[in-house]
Amino acid sequence: RLSMPAPLACRATRAWLMLAAASGRPLRIEPGLMNDPIVDCVKALNQLGAALTREEDGVTAREAAPLGAPDKVLHVGDSAWNFFLLLGHYLGRPSRAKFTGETSLKLADFSAVRHFLPQMGARLVHVVPKSDGLPARLECSGILPDAVTLPADVPAELAEGILLAAPFYERALTLDLAAHPQQKLILARVLPILRASGADFSLTESRVRVAPGPLRLPARPQLPLEPELAVFLLALPLVLSGETRLDGDWPQWPGARAAWELLRALGLDLRLDSRPDPHPAQPGGDRPGGMVRAKADATLKRACLADLPAELLAELPPDWAPLPVALAACAALRGGEANLPELPGADMSEVTSFLHAVGLERNAEGRLCKTEQTTSQLNAASAWNAPSPVWALALALTACARDARGQGFRLGNPGVMTGLYPAFWALYNALPEPAAKRPVSGEAPTAPARRRIITSAVAVPP
Repeated sequence: RLSMPAPLACRATRAWLMLAAASGRPLRIEPGLMNDPIVDCVKALNQLGAALTREEDGVTAREAAPLGAPDKVLHVGDSAWNFFLLLGHYLGRPSRAKFTGETSLKLADFSAVRHFLPQMGARLVHVVPKSDGLPARLECSGILPDAVTLPADVPAELAEGILLAAPFYERALTLDLAAHPQQKLILARVLPILRASGADFSLTESRVRVAPGPLRLPARPQLPLEPELAVFLLALPLVLSGETRLDGDWPQWPGARAAWELLRALGLDLRLDSRPDPHPAQPGGDRPGGMVRAKADATLKRACLADLPAELLAELPPDWAPLPVALAACAALRGGEANLPELPGADMSEVTSFLHAVGLERNAEGRLCKTEQTTSQLNAASAWNAPSPVWALALALTACARDARGQGFRLGNPGVMTGLYPAFWALYNALPEPAAKRPVSGEAPTAPARRRIITSAVAVPP
């Protein structure tokens, strides 16, 4: 019985904050995930001159001067999306900057970005010799071409960062996405934001042309919920029975649609309902919000993923592979029928490691079977470290289907969830019916009166 306002999409939140900072316009976004990537993005934008404030479960952008492009050292945290947002902002004007990041960005390969940037009149130089990651120095001439084609090996996030920054360039820019394999995802994530902000753009087949001009940002932009987290919250009724209600709009992204169809194919009753807008008087808030309902009367006993259409699993993002793996594991642990085919793009070594941690193995036919480990042996096993927050969600979901005599599974790095949803463990521990928010006390405690003591004693040091 889970009912809560769903946290808004992490990347869309940062995109709107970038638009607010670049234009100097005020807005408010809540409820947000308030995870490490968003916090790092807020810090970097404030370092550039923005006026962003984190308050409770949201971020407020106050009216301020539009962002410039100062020569600074900017720390983007552990998120490549933060790097590409700032990179797109700097490309449109004569500028230079240095970007630093955490471990994953130090080990990342930005060589494709380095080879592409000269077409945009810029140069990226890696500081560490023989390294393709951060730290890196950026030098921009500000002279942009009228049209540029995005190569297939360039990350999709760079195209999104360029399109979001294009309304602030001095001249119109056309970005051709015909050669990129993720053009549908790029258009689905960026164009609704540009449209809602009043940007002047046009789409011709796979060519997006964005012209410079002032933006009209809504005071409270309407963002979709974060699907990477929501798919696991919506899957809870499949392993526990019951119902999940999330206030928010479901994103119309290719991967999100694939996850939606996957849950429905496994027997979950999914519905989209409308709800009254909580801010009808706010600019941009005249559309009713949405609500996602997921209901299951019985727990999942059959998860034959090999019987599902191959294109359905192919459209599922590789980073979301833990979702079908966890659902198949839940059915197998309850003694039901479950098989798991090869997942396109997924790291099957991570899948094998996860299955071993939950006491399952995958045979040659792809069927999931329980291993010969006893409950006491499984409980005494060493803790399993999740490679990503989504794998931690998968272990938490699978633990719901464990035999009642068991003691759950051991996760060695629960702090990995900070990268996605810091409040997840408090929500998980409060199941089956977590409260949406902590109760607010009626009156704040009165501070004790301060006392001033006057004495004639003198302290003499030795």
